[in-house]
Amino acid sequence: MSRAGKRTARLFREPYGLAFLGLCAVAIVLRSIPAWIYAGWGSDLGIYYGLTTSVINNGALFPSYTGWGQSYEHFPVLYAVTAVPHLLTGSEPFWLMTKVAPVFGGLSVAFAYFIARNAGLGRRAALLAMTLLAVNSIHVYQTSHAAPLTMGHFFLMACICLLTKPSMSRTDWTLLFVSTALLVGSHHFTTYIYLVSLPAMIALQRHTPSKVQMAYVAFAAGLAFAYWGLVATEVLSFVRTGTGLHWLAIVPAYAAFVAAILLLRGRLKLAVDWLAVPVSRGYEILKFWLAFAFLACMIALLAFAHSPAVALRVTPMLAVYSIPLFAILAFGAVGIGRTANLEKGPEIVGWFAAIALSLAIALAVGSDILLPERHLEYLVEPLSLFAAVGMAHLLAP
Repeated sequence: MSRAGKRTARLFREPYGLAFLGLCAVAIVLRSIPAWIYAGWGSDLGIYYGLTTSVINNGALFPSYTGWGQSYEHFPVLYAVTAVPHLLTGSEPFWLMTKVAPVFGGLSVAFAYFIARNAGLGRRAALLAMTLLAVNSIHVYQTSHAAPLTMGHFFLMACICLLTKPSMSRTDWTLLFVSTALLVGSHHFTTYIYLVSLPAMIALQRHTPSKVQMAYVAFAAGLAFAYWGLVATEVLSFVRTGTGLHWLAIVPAYAAFVAAILLLRGRLKLAVDWLAVPVSRGYEILKFWLAFAFLACMIALLAFAHSPAVALRVTPMLAVYSIPLFAILAFGAVGIGRTANLEKGPEIVGWFAAIALSLAIALAVGSDILLPERHLEYLVEPLSLFAAVGMAHLLAP
């Protein structure tokens, strides 16, 4: 048995294994509640159900679709995941779709534990990171839907988990390639998030990027662009509307983005090294409250400035509901520096920074294609790890 296999087997023989399984159950239950108490849950559910029945009845992975919206029929992983248990059990497809998808949403949280362990955290801190993501309201809400994005989150986290392993075997690489293909076939925006995160993670790692890693970046990008250009053609139409770029120009634009990050690798690593410089406990407490205050001021500014990208209405309940999210972000501000000190910590910083940069661009341009609020569900995934590190240090040093 490999070292990773032995570690996994040992996990489930110890009390930590019971905690891990318990958190998986909590994550699944929280995301499954709406499907059990409502007849239907989530926007476009009828479209997904119709496409699923078309896959089942016609046996075509890409069923014809002429209804409202575009590109729904070109991301069939959700429909296939529903169709397989239907063919095996005969259960009603609508019931299956609404019940199976939240399970994948809950299981995506399990990868947070392994990513944290890959980064260099201990088991208790890794379980804390998993806990924070399991109960995060943004992540719970989004991944509770029987929607393509839920499957996208699962395969995104699987890819990040494999990519952050200290060493990768041939089996790991095979799983990574398969997970990447399933991610591309699951959800276009989640694939975009992965494509912008991938070069940042590789550039910030402690060792020089290998030829195999660069070949993988080319594979992931090539597969996504080929899929969007030949199958899900509406996606590139969205991109063209948002950027003004012809789809043939998007590939060299992404190549230039990757090249720029690699060329700036030295300067970016200096920034990560600066983050990793140890500071006093008093300064970290100050950092927590400054981050909390900054976030509150930013929300207030967005609310009063009437940004075209964000619609907020200031109410007392908004302040109450914002407290847990602000606290996680503030703990994350403390934990990001300590995470940068971990063996695989710079990759996690790169993952977070790439999504944060995309969010900042979305806010600046006010695009109706690159929606700012859609970044939050992805941002909280690395943020949960940072917050766990910050909480462990400030509350239980």
